[in-house]
Amino acid sequence: MTNHLFDAFRSRMPAPDRLLMETDDCRSIGYGDMVAKSAQLAHALTQAGVE
Repeated sequence: MTNHLFDAFRSRMPAPDRLLMETDDCRSIGYGDMVAKSAQLAHALTQAGVE
């Protein structure tokens, strides 16, 4: 499976440690955190048989 769309987004993202957002309860989420969570979701979907 190719990741052309994800690779296009990733190539334009700031450094992984840059702040993406801060939640109402003051948690900081960086771009690297978002990439890691999206990878976890992609893996879970693949394991569930989603193509």
